[in-house]
Amino acid sequence: MELDPGYVLRLAGDAFEKGNFHSAREACLYAAEKGHADGQRWLALMYENGIGGDKNDTKAFEWYKAAAEQNHADAKFCVGMMYHSGNGVKQDFAKAIEWLESAAKQGHDDAAHQMGVLYLEGDGVAKDPKKAVEWLELEIKQNPHACRITLDLAREALAESLVHDAIDSGELALAR
Repeated sequence: MELDPGYVLRLAGDAFEKGNFHSAREACLYAAEKGHADGQRWLALMYENGIGGDKNDTKAFEWYKAAAEQNHADAKFCVGMMYHSGNGVKQDFAKAIEWLESAAKQGHDDAAHQMGVLYLEGDGVAKDPKKAVEWLELEIKQNPHACRITLDLAREALAESLVHDAIDSGELALAR
């Protein structure tokens, strides 16, 4: 008799709450192997953090990616972050951006925040305050309770960039 993966995943949650992390991980593995995206994502999280067994970033990445390929927004975010950091997979900024952007466009506010930070700092992408502001505004739209400090920093960087561009192009002359 085959068990419903969703039911087994609920059992995993119960085991986790009781501190039986090994059983929780086994139940997540069952659900994950049956193709359950939430099971894949939870199993990846357990591998990534060494919950219920050994820590294994490579397996974590593989399971996050399996869930991400089923359009699981949080898993997409995790895949993007792992590509960015190089944990469990070869570092690849282009793939990191691809996965983070996909998650952000799907409504994942942390992914939108990360995209904003990457463009603000020029981390793996060309520094672009305008894109940083766009992504951080999307984060605020998706989560009105998100911290606005990074958005304010991006807006300041954009204003500074626009002033420098105007000076460089001769549109703005500084009084001497």
